[in-house]
Amino acid sequence: MKRVIGVVIVGGLVLALLLAGCGGDDPDEDDPAGGAEAGEALIVPTARATPAIPPSRYRDMPPGDPYTFEAPFSAGNFVQQRVRGRPAALETGGLQAIYRRDEADVYLTMFYFPTEAEAVRNVHYILDRPAVAAQLGTPYFSPPLSFNIAQNRQGDYLAVWSNERWFFLVQTPAGLETLQQFLDSFPY
Repeated sequence: MKRVIGVVIVGGLVLALLLAGCGGDDPDEDDPAGGAEAGEALIVPTARATPAIPPSRYRDMPPGDPYTFEAPFSAGNFVQQRVRGRPAALETGGLQAIYRRDEADVYLTMFYFPTEAEAVRNVHYILDRPAVAAQLGTPYFSPPLSFNIAQNRQGDYLAVWSNERWFFLVQTPAGLETLQQFLDSFPY
């Protein structure tokens, strides 16, 4: 019961973060690209190493219609425990799934946005939140893709990336190695 409540809380927080990052008409306030048009690169330079997650352009796109898409049953040795929602259901939290290997849980959230720029903007928004204690690589923000790995203040590791209009957030309290193993086997 505690895990179900935790998943609902985590899912609600992710939804709140994403929806808060989507609103407003002021380009300076809500647009991390500062009004950059789709296709213009927004690269935030840092002295960090390249993130361990491969750029989205090297990954497959989720197949089929985003309105009926279903998350993979497994990713390597990680097996889906629970899933709810659809990626195109932005108002209700998108697709949320829990994967488990041994005692390690990995939480996946997927959204399908109307534009590539919105997917990239939400990656930037998640990585720029005060809850992110450290980014573990140089973030890259440029439609059609964006990506980085970070650690939040609670010690959880997260990877966030976009691939065209798809947005992905993977989070785990089980450590960076578990996150990397999940990412290595997750197809998208």
